[in-house]
Parts: sequence; structure tokens; C-alpha cells
Amino acid sequence: LDKNAATSANPAPNGSGHINRTFLGTIAPAGAGAPERFVFQQINEKIFRDVPGLMDNIRRITAHAPHVTPALVPARAGGPFARDAAGAAWRVYRFVAGAQSRQTIESPAQAREVARAFGAFQQTLATLPGPRLHEVLPGFHDTRQRYAALHEAIAADATNRAADARDEIAFALAREAEAGVLLDLHAAGALPERVVHNDCKLNNLLLDAAGRAVCVLDLATTMPGFAPCDFGDMVRTA
Repeated sequence: LDKNAATSANPAPNGSGHINRTFLGTIAPAGAGAPERFVFQQINEKIFRDVPGLMDNIRRITAHAPHVTPALVPARAGGPFARDAAGAAWRVYRFVAGAQSRQTIESPAQAREVARAFGAFQQTLATLPGPRLHEVLPGFHDTRQRYAALHEAIAADATNRAADARDEIAFALAREAEAGVLLDLHAAGALPERVVHNDCKLNNLLLDAAGRAVCVLDLATTMPGFAPCDFGDMVRTA
């Protein structure tokens, strides 16, 4: 942001996310321009440990698909993020006015619009030039790895909850043979790797008052993956 600008309203917590700290603030330019609103996010480095790789991904994604993503504001030094005096990493987006996320699907027409928007997002990023995006959360949708972690947790039973979750554990383990289907298809060359959102939930999309999709949010998990994972996430949350 312009170093001569002045904050005209204190940033206030915004949104319902649980990973990053998000604030909405208004900046008044030093001249006669109209105040603008911006979304400030402190990146959770316990989850996203490779901040430069993460923000390089987001910089490339927003530059390639400006019509389906929020506008990323560069730092004064020109990079896609900045660190404050305490060392915390922050990114800034321009606020998207007149749109909001939804927690539940309200109609078949809205479900169709959500599907169209996420499909357009994937289609646009199919032409993203190389190199390959950084895999900022390795194994994020590696279902075999997830089952290995489940087995370890059951064996350790660190908080003595396995007995209370017996039915849920049995349900999950009965389906373990299906866990590697997509991985096997990819290894056989039958399922291509693509640039996918990887957290393709209904509330990661902004819709306007008429129900039309405006842009896709929460780009931090957008990285190499499989299209069926996005489809499944979208259907699950819809």
C-alpha cells in the first residue's frame, strides 16, 4: 500500500476461517481519492511453513486468473507478502464488495452456479504456465498417508477415546481398501495431475446478490492434485 496513505478505520476481524487471522480495514489515500477496503491476513506459519512458496503460488494464480480470484496487493518492496516488526507474515487482498460466502446451498440453481464457478477455476488454471506450483502441504490428499496416521492414532490412543469412537473407527477401516484408488489411477497414467483448489468447499466461493459467482477464495491450498478430490469436496459441502 502507498506509504503516504492513512488508515481511516481500525481493521476488524472478518470472516469465519480458522487457520489464518483475517481483518477488514479501510485505507484513505493521502490525496482526494475515495477510501478503499482491504482484507489483511496473518498467515498461520504453523500450518503453512513455506511462506515464500505459498505466496509465490498465490501471486501466480491471481495474476493468471484475475477474473475468478481476488486481487492480491503487493508489498511496498514488490513481493507478494510482508513481515511486520514481530516477524509475522501478512498478505493483503482488495475487498470484494457486494458479494458474500454461503454456508449452505439454498437452491438447485445455486448449486449449479457453484459447480460452474469451481469448474471455471480449474479450467482457467489448466493453462497456468510452468514451473509446477509449490506443494505447500505435502500429502494433503494422500489418503494412504491419512490412513497410516489413523492407525498410529488408534494404536497410541493417547487420550483414551478409541473405545468411544469404536463405530466410527470401524466405518473408516472398512473402507480402507478404497483409499488408494486415485493414487493408483495416477500411477498407471489414467488420472492426470492438475492445478486444483484442494479445499473446494461452498464457503470458499463468493456469490453476489443475484447468486452469481464472483470469485474463488482461500487459495492457499491451490497446488498440484486430482480433479476428483475437488469434485468430492464440493459435493460433500453442498
